[in-house]
Amino acid sequence: MRKFDCIIWANDFSHNQGEGILARKFLRDYIKLNPKEIIKVKTFHQEFIVDKKLFKKKVILKKNFFYNYFTFVYGIYYLYSNRKKKIIYLNYLPLWNFLLFLFLPRKVILGPITGGVQVNNFNNLENILRKVFFPLFYRISLFLIYKKYKKVIFSTFLLKKYIKKDYISSCLLGYVYNIFLRQKKFNSKANNKKKFDIIFYNRNYSSKRSKHIRNILNYMANNIKVCVIGDKYINKNFYNYGYVNHNQALRLIGKSKLAFGSGENITSLFAIDSYNCGTKLIYDKRLLSENFISKINSIPIKFEDILSSTGIIRKSLLDYKFKRDDNFCDFLKKKKKEINFFLKDYL
Repeated sequence: MRKFDCIIWANDFSHNQGEGILARKFLRDYIKLNPKEIIKVKTFHQEFIVDKKLFKKKVILKKNFFYNYFTFVYGIYYLYSNRKKKIIYLNYLPLWNFLLFLFLPRKVILGPITGGVQVNNFNNLENILRKVFFPLFYRISLFLIYKKYKKVIFSTFLLKKYIKKDYISSCLLGYVYNIFLRQKKFNSKANNKKKFDIIFYNRNYSSKRSKHIRNILNYMANNIKVCVIGDKYINKNFYNYGYVNHNQALRLIGKSKLAFGSGENITSLFAIDSYNCGTKLIYDKRLLSENFISKINSIPIKFEDILSSTGIIRKSLLDYKFKRDDNFCDFLKKKKKEINFFLKDYL
């Protein structure tokens, strides 16, 4: 039997999904601080050995409701059975899932905690449940976290309002900023090689769906080239590429003048990829002010106001070139130092 220094459970370890990308980034940060460890990463259907070189086995992606939200039960059992070693619960750590924080061992290292989707309407059962029950679930989870864990990491700032003030110093907020690239200069030639006007990451989950984005795109459809990745978006004037791997997604984002961000999270992995590719981001101006982005390279609009939004977008298409943002670069530099300092103590 091979001896492992660290056992990790991951619900998603893919290289082309947001949770998987976040997990791999966190694991790379862990390896930098523990370079001599031999690590086993376990998913519901595969194992990965991390020894000097990263991730010595390919991922076979399984995506369904059970896989996303119920394999955590087996993950808890698996870590308990290996609790004599160093253990990490890597991803799919939504704050609403208080059962995770109730049953996970005290000694487990938690990956970045996610959650905080903004719900603006009650147009379906899922949104009603999110609006009514999620704040309660958040508070139950946080009560358990306060009791069990000295330090935790949150992927964004979206959950800050729920955290007790006297516990904030024990938290790292905004881990996703470690995925942003610090841009020293931008390639002006790359700014000119644009094939599409707008790229849109389409998800058919009700929590991801935004009729306002679709209304805006449909209103402009006859006059612009729109690239769609993810779920198919039926419109004869749009270019659907489906679910592509991460490298393909980056190439398509880089060929687009503007990227349409989701209406719920201004620091989603798609939004971060857009910045890293030098593509300006369109976002809903109602999003929380605690999210820090490159204001020079972002386009705030009112998603529900079609006429005003399309006017702003058309104007932005005439001035789409990505520019250096010294304020945001300074923020990233400070944030990355804060993240590295926190991780040295946490990991």
